[in-house]
Amino acid sequence: MRPDEAERLTITVERGGVRLDRILADELGCGRRQARRLAREGRVKVDGRITGACGALKTGSTIELVPATPKRDTARSFDVEDLLICRDEARGFCAFNKPAGIHSHAGRSPRSLAAALPAYDPRFLGASDRKEEAGLVHRLDRDTSGVTVAALSRESYLDWRRAFKNSRTQKWYLALVTGVIEEERLIDISLARRSTGVVAARRHDRPMRALTRITPLDHGRTWSLVEARMSTGVTHQVRAHLSLIGHAILGDLKYGDAPAPAGTRTGHLLHAFRLAEDSGIDITAPAPTDFCAAYAYLRSRPGRS
Repeated sequence: MRPDEAERLTITVERGGVRLDRILADELGCGRRQARRLAREGRVKVDGRITGACGALKTGSTIELVPATPKRDTARSFDVEDLLICRDEARGFCAFNKPAGIHSHAGRSPRSLAAALPAYDPRFLGASDRKEEAGLVHRLDRDTSGVTVAALSRESYLDWRRAFKNSRTQKWYLALVTGVIEEERLIDISLARRSTGVVAARRHDRPMRALTRITPLDHGRTWSLVEARMSTGVTHQVRAHLSLIGHAILGDLKYGDAPAPAGTRTGHLLHAFRLAEDSGIDITAPAPTDFCAAYAYLRSRPGRS
């Protein structure tokens, strides 16, 4: 049986100490790498709980393979006008609530916000430095949803870029993370880029200053809902900072190993819900259905408090 074809399967562990990926590989007739991918995708439960880890199991544990969530055709699942939060002609910009699962800039995939913007207003194409930006003044990761700003004019684009560079903007995110966070804390860890991602800067790196203030909003026994506020703008800053303090974002398999709840979001559960600029611009975007569904699932689990 091919792993992608497996719909539902229940296994009782007869001999403890054997790794989950080995048991799945033997049962499905696939390689252990493919078995680990099923776990990373949130399709494996051990004793009723979704797990992304593939460590040794105990005798009597129950493994359940759950059906794959049908993939949405993201390229057809959004209309730019439906994503519009506000349009400010005087200041020359529009703000959108970008869905998770699509790139910000064009080029890496046909499923991008930038690829769809010119059809909504052709002025976006002439505003930015590069055509693939289509006026976007900042970038959200593919799987991060939330507030995205695009300039309608060159003047507005340059002004927004200066605002980001000179820390005249503040950004707020909602994140569902592993572990319990009960107190507010400021993460002051300079970061450095690697080919594999962003890490804590070391002595010989060129460090990038990064500050993230974490405010807890709710938690269960194994998860927390937090607000992350940042004025600096290092790539993957919130994701890397939360991972470095031991609270990786659920679904962020680059910086952690815990998948998002099955049937919700296929990537990390991070939503950019507010962006403010010193001149008085203040934009908010409600959390989307997939993020709310993951939160509702976590709150409904037994023993959440």
